[in-house]
Amino acid sequence: KSFKLQPDQRFRDELFRADINQVQSLLTDNGFPYATIQQRLQIDESNNTVVIDLEIQSGPQCRFGDITIQGHLHTREAILRKQLDFHQGEIFNKERLDESQQQLYGLNLFEYVTVKASAPPTPQVDIPVHVFVREADRFSTKLGIGYGNEDRFRSLVQFQWLGFMRDAKRLNLDFKHSYLEPIRIDLQLTQPAVLGLKTTLSLNPFFRRQLEPGYHLNRLGAHVSLQRPISDPTKAGLTYTFENVLLDTASVGKLAGIDSLDNLYNKSSLFFGLSFDTTDDLFAPHEGMNASFNIKYNGLLTKQYPYLKWIVDLRRFHSLMGTVAAMRLSFGNINSFDPSGFIPVEDLFFAGGANSVRGWNRHELGPQDSEGKPLGGSSYLEGSLENRFPLWRIVQGAVFVDAGNVWINKGAMDIDELRYAIGIGLRIKTPIGPIRFDIAKPIRDKQNDYRWHLSIGEAF
Repeated sequence: KSFKLQPDQRFRDELFRADINQVQSLLTDNGFPYATIQQRLQIDESNNTVVIDLEIQSGPQCRFGDITIQGHLHTREAILRKQLDFHQGEIFNKERLDESQQQLYGLNLFEYVTVKASAPPTPQVDIPVHVFVREADRFSTKLGIGYGNEDRFRSLVQFQWLGFMRDAKRLNLDFKHSYLEPIRIDLQLTQPAVLGLKTTLSLNPFFRRQLEPGYHLNRLGAHVSLQRPISDPTKAGLTYTFENVLLDTASVGKLAGIDSLDNLYNKSSLFFGLSFDTTDDLFAPHEGMNASFNIKYNGLLTKQYPYLKWIVDLRRFHSLMGTVAAMRLSFGNINSFDPSGFIPVEDLFFAGGANSVRGWNRHELGPQDSEGKPLGGSSYLEGSLENRFPLWRIVQGAVFVDAGNVWINKGAMDIDELRYAIGIGLRIKTPIGPIRFDIAKPIRDKQNDYRWHLSIGEAF
């Protein structure tokens, strides 16, 4: 039933060849790499039919033989063998060779990896396997600078140590600076192959100084994360975070019913994320879908400001006559379990900006206090339609419509209260993603000034 050619179906050479290759792969993955397939086609022109006969000579059923590994100068051989999805003496299976190669690449320790079976021309039962790796530089430093109208001048210094302690661990130390985050320091220790070959554990202490339009604060804490692919396009992650927050209460808008704010508090949260991604390009997709669902519970250990927050984000890309139609829908809600109903301001939803509704500046859309400071909200809804088209060589154009809003109360999303903006943009392709310039204007709105945005990467 898995054959592409079926009875009463028109005979096509490409489908026939695909079926032969499928049979060959099935034989190889069940221990018969020496199998041969003889094909005979009996053509009946009077009835316009073809009878297909396949004669299979399976040869001996083979096993994995000696496994040799070369090229590892600093990584212990036991680490590499742990990533192999096969062992000596097991039934030969080419698919497991390919899977092992991907898992070795997944360690992010090597520039080059090959896993090849050395089957001699004369059939033999034990098939030797040769693994060759070329290690990447153990120590590296990266420097980066950029500019955007939201974060203004930004810079990055990153130090990386591969094969930390002669293991598969990676150690990264990042220093970042921008107008929105004058100080951001991240130390991340990553250990692959925890609780199975495909699960990755990471420990990430951090410090952040944030200067958002609606709040200024310092955050000191750590994340502990487990990441695991469920299938080829689907991934899941679980993260525990503990952090200490020092809030500049004078920077926060005055919310009705809240007389005072704590300027120092602890947060203890558990986050679960699920993503599905079939897009064809990381920086500028042309085809595919990206969907994610995230849920976070705060107050796990500290019992301070308990709440439940969830977000759904859906993106679809489709090529049409040389252009790309891009669509996005995103919405979320926060439910507070605190007697006061208070939710830490940095965890609220905000809208407006280069990656949001582009007819407004960053966090400009949504409820504000009497002084014009954004208050954030407990529910939000955003959507975008964008058409991206080529102009000249590496230059692309775009036209778009954005819609969205933020509501103070949970579950208060109202379609009639959505705000809309239309705009045009330019993209210049680069190896790290497009340089993007957008200009947008609200429509049917009392706020009718143009807003412009300069950034790296697509809005979605």
